[in-house]
Amino acid sequence: MLVVLPPKIYKNIFLIAASCMMLFHNRFSLAQTLVTTVEAESGTRAGGLTIATANAGYSGTGYITNMTSAADKLTIPVTVPSAGNYQLVIRYNGPYGPKDQDIYVNGVFVSSLHFPETTGYTDLTAGSLTLNAGANTIGIYKNWGYTDFDKISLFTVPLHDYSTVAPNLIDANATPEAKALYNYIKAGYGTRIISGQTSDYYNTVSPNAAKKPVIRAYDFQHYTVGYSYLWNNATASHTFGWEDDGTTQAAIDWYNSTCQKGMVAFHWHWHSPSGGQAGTNTFYTNSTAFDVTKAVTQGTPEYTAVIRDIDSIATQLKRLQAAGVPVLWRPLHEAGGAWFWWGAKGPAAALALYDMVYNRIVNYHNIHNLIWQWSTPEANWYPGNSKVDMLGYDSYPGAYNYGTQKLIFDQLYTIVNGQKILAMTENGPIPDPDLCFSSDAKWAYVMSWSDLVTQQNSSAQLNLVYNHAKVLTLDEVTTATNTAQLTAAGPAAICTGGSVLLKANTAKGYTYKWYNGTNLITGSTSSAYTATTAGSYTVTVTATGACTTTSAPLAVTSAMPAVLITPASATTFCQGENVKLNASTGAGYTYQWKIGGVAVAGSTSSSYTATSGGSYTVEVTSGAGCKDTSPGTDVVVTSPSIWYADTDGDGAGDPAVTKTACAKPANYVATAGDACPNDANKTAAGNCGCNKTEASCLDCMGVPNGTAALDVCNQCAGGTSDITPKTNISQCTTTSAVAAFASTIKMYPNPTAVDCHIQLPGNAFNVVIYNGAGTAVFNKTFENEAVVGAELPQGIYLVRIEQDGNIELKKLIKE
Repeated sequence: MLVVLPPKIYKNIFLIAASCMMLFHNRFSLAQTLVTTVEAESGTRAGGLTIATANAGYSGTGYITNMTSAADKLTIPVTVPSAGNYQLVIRYNGPYGPKDQDIYVNGVFVSSLHFPETTGYTDLTAGSLTLNAGANTIGIYKNWGYTDFDKISLFTVPLHDYSTVAPNLIDANATPEAKALYNYIKAGYGTRIISGQTSDYYNTVSPNAAKKPVIRAYDFQHYTVGYSYLWNNATASHTFGWEDDGTTQAAIDWYNSTCQKGMVAFHWHWHSPSGGQAGTNTFYTNSTAFDVTKAVTQGTPEYTAVIRDIDSIATQLKRLQAAGVPVLWRPLHEAGGAWFWWGAKGPAAALALYDMVYNRIVNYHNIHNLIWQWSTPEANWYPGNSKVDMLGYDSYPGAYNYGTQKLIFDQLYTIVNGQKILAMTENGPIPDPDLCFSSDAKWAYVMSWSDLVTQQNSSAQLNLVYNHAKVLTLDEVTTATNTAQLTAAGPAAICTGGSVLLKANTAKGYTYKWYNGTNLITGSTSSAYTATTAGSYTVTVTATGACTTTSAPLAVTSAMPAVLITPASATTFCQGENVKLNASTGAGYTYQWKIGGVAVAGSTSSSYTATSGGSYTVEVTSGAGCKDTSPGTDVVVTSPSIWYADTDGDGAGDPAVTKTACAKPANYVATAGDACPNDANKTAAGNCGCNKTEASCLDCMGVPNGTAALDVCNQCAGGTSDITPKTNISQCTTTSAVAAFASTIKMYPNPTAVDCHIQLPGNAFNVVIYNGAGTAVFNKTFENEAVVGAELPQGIYLVRIEQDGNIELKKLIKE
């Protein structure tokens, strides 16, 4: 038969009477502005409270004293300009030793408060209170009593910063599981409260079967030889002795059954290493004579006994580590209360023992799966931020008291300077989650103790807590140890020939399958995979207990630049022209242009203007440092040629009308030599010139195919005329000379796109226009001025002008 009395039957007696043995700092930790000060004697007194003046040093007209009975309550009115949190500072005198009192706001319990012993009046920075805009009341109700109160002051105070928590555990060699658990708790700190319950009532605490607590707390008290409840069947009585009651294995099994979603916590009701009476709770100071000051002194029997017990607990912690279970580890809890033997001799011995526990477990036994917690709230008992991962408070303000312990939270925050996670490591009543957030007392988790969860919480309160949007329950947990996680150890954009290491979360007993898209990557079963090709990668992780999850996809992309040259115009062009070559663009791209594989100095923009022939490429480097070279783009530069106008379209050009170009212009040919550029039937003048049919051609003497023609003096000469042609106008002896006649003719504009004006003074004159084929297309007589050409198509024409026997031939170009 085994009978074990729950430790809290005894401890709760102490905690109800002294729930907060805090040593507060009498200074401000944050910049504040005074809002109001109210004398205590101006408040409302209940019970036997009186105003006194005997102890000098008070302000105002006196101070409040005689807080000795349960009915003694001081209620002080305060007025603030706006709703919010205000720092409370209480000026008091504690000549009767350290005492605890209870603080109320507007008649509602907020927190217990510890008043250290003083020899005069002093300011106690109590923490912050949430007040309404306008009138409020602050109550100081007797808990222990025997404290005098002078005045209270309120100051502005900023909200706590929950992001300043230390990024790493104090154990530099912490296991991946411990790191993952700490990071998960840290990530949600200030935004949610994690639910917790001791193991014995774990399965019955939640009114919602789907909403189980996340943390399950176990006790190591059976695993030392000083355990005082080992049952001796022979004597039918308790005796001392170590026993494995299955707690360690139960914790492992439960953790695996949750697919590593659950969080395992262990405390240790350390039965006295020696002494005490079997069948009693020898961890209590009043049940053993064991001296902790001797236990921390090497060479003593007490020291040897303590090392023996630590080593015994280490065997269980090693089992948990081997199983991959991270542990919220809370040794030497509530040391400052002095009701346990490890705190009976003050802080120095307790802190020395804590150091022994840490060094023996971590450095001697190489146990690294622990998140180290300290849960006594007094500042002078705190081991320091370098030795603690989380600071806790064990809250027992009395049944159905759902206050947030706001003042205690503020003091803990000050002790750790905001650098450690704060948790309610034990509680009777569960604080109201809404009040925790509205008052800025955002405990990382709560941990309901045994059957007190039902004895000190109403069913309505449990229903509120376990269905609250900001209270985390087991079904909502997605830590890195129970959900497949996939990360890239470097940039997930890779170059051709490059790779990136993909890493899955690791823990004891995990197995892995890697996928690219839906395709299983055969043979890849480790916690890491080297990806050498682009794709959408996932990893399926199967944990102990056959719990399988698949990670979110991680995209591995090609960081190779898109390399292509796009010409802005034709790549074959005439000398003196150019083409703009444009490369593909992208964020972070850099460029180097090349001709025939040789870099062009200074050509590093996304475009290049080519003026010479060759094979052009561009080397592009992406922002990730990947390089690629475009295919070649061939540029051809041609030299210009002389082209001759082929007005009559006979394939021979007019040597007098040319263009220089690389490409053949319209109506131009490469060959010159057309003496009759307006005669499609002739390239040479023949007997009677261009634009004539040789067989019917009459010369000026009227002889068919004759060779007589008008000379410069406008005389019919040559051929059969027997007249020698004059070639010099000075030889002319009459006013009918060709040059003189020609000088009187004005013909404009020429060339023309519309019509042409021919002005000739004197008698009427005749105008005949011939096309390139020698056909007369216009014949008309005019006075003084002729307007011709409007009706003519584009081309080159011969205009014959005759007046008084004088004839002049002119060329007309119609555009």
